[in-house]
Amino acid sequence: MNSPQVNWISNLLTGHYPGVGSVKKPTRIPTTNQIDGEEIAREILGEDYVSPEEVSKAHGFNYSEEQKTILALTMPNSRMLKWLKRYGYMLVATLPIKCSLSLFRLICNQPYYRSREGWCTRPPQSFFRDEVLRPAAWLMIHKQPYMGSSNKTWAFQQGFLTRGEYIPNAIEVTYAFTTYHMVRGVCLLYGVYVRTSSVDENAQHVIVGNNSAEGINVCEFRNEEYVNYVRVLTARIAA
Repeated sequence: MNSPQVNWISNLLTGHYPGVGSVKKPTRIPTTNQIDGEEIAREILGEDYVSPEEVSKAHGFNYSEEQKTILALTMPNSRMLKWLKRYGYMLVATLPIKCSLSLFRLICNQPYYRSREGWCTRPPQSFFRDEVLRPAAWLMIHKQPYMGSSNKTWAFQQGFLTRGEYIPNAIEVTYAFTTYHMVRGVCLLYGVYVRTSSVDENAQHVIVGNNSAEGINVCEFRNEEYVNYVRVLTARIAA
């Protein structure tokens, strides 16, 4: 007999959310705004644009009609898309559900990393359960760590921020780079880590990276430590 947790995860993966109602299946006839926005994003960003349709195929979730409309209306304009292209960003649609790092590990079926991340499941590590991706939104995140950000403490690495940018949290980095890997077959953050805005029980900023076919790693690290393989990247604040 399946456990309640297994049934719950199965319902999530098939688009049935207990207590919330089923998400409608995507229509085959997208709106004019959605077509125009996607064509412009794809033309400007190329493979660095990951569409809602590609996210649905990769993770097995469907967007409601309302969510598809929201995504179409909130698509960055061409000026912003050109800025993202110029500065090496990817644009990724988020899932149609609120998703924590704990849930995302289950969705992606990554037992290797779940077994290694036992420290994340301790009650004080609230970031693992409480920080969530905003559903049906656009995530704009740098594809590569900033050059010159290695061998620096957390305090110094914050200096790479520019106006309108922020340091993403652990679920944002994990989701974006895992999804990009699944959809494009390109493994970014291989052999390197980036600091995130997520903090552990000791107020130390969590690092994410060392991406591989098995998944991306989430580790503890001290704010005052500095090594060559721990760097920083930024995300763009959505309008």
